[in-house]
Amino acid sequence: MGYHGGLIDGRLGEQGIVYDGMPLIPGEQPTPEALRDVRTRIAAARGLHVRSRAVDAAINDNFTKITPGHVIANELGRPRWLQLHQARSHPRGFVYPAGAWTRAVAHLREHPTWVAESWSAAALYGVGDFSDGADTAVYAAGDRSAPRTALRAAMRRKPAELPVWAVYEYGARLHVTPPMLTATLSTVSAAGRTRVADAGAAMDPTPCAAGGAGRG
Repeated sequence: MGYHGGLIDGRLGEQGIVYDGMPLIPGEQPTPEALRDVRTRIAAARGLHVRSRAVDAAINDNFTKITPGHVIANELGRPRWLQLHQARSHPRGFVYPAGAWTRAVAHLREHPTWVAESWSAAALYGVGDFSDGADTAVYAAGDRSAPRTALRAAMRRKPAELPVWAVYEYGARLHVTPPMLTATLSTVSAAGRTRVADAGAAMDPTPCAAGGAGRG
């Protein structure tokens, strides 16, 4: 059985609400910076080697890692009380300094073949209210497992028939599940279930791999 949400997805696109190929609008969400770019910028400004200890110290003092290869400036992180409050409800106690939109963009930049799904896809569409304290969720090839640290994404094996939309972040093409599939997966995730029967998508989003937030 295949995906059955295409008609509603098309209507949303016709109305310009969300559509395949739409540009991402961060709103108040900070845009992640590639760690290598931050390292290069600091080294150039101080006349240092990019791998010097002084550059490492400057990064550790002023930036927070949100994925293996991306950071945000410390002052752009979410309120600490909110991070800790949401971590108490997280099954592994992960603390997320950055919201779902920022983390999803960072992960998808690092892995162009990944597809944001569930709450992470919803965040990219502008609905981040329930996702900022949750793991980044993506479809990708890999073995089944939950993220081991907050720097990693929760991955599910991508079904062959899965429809995929593209969104653009400053010209970079990122992949995301279409709206009805996103809504279905978010509902299933919220209910604590592991299989989708037929509420917009008849496919098996069986979780597969990808690990704590830190600085560096």
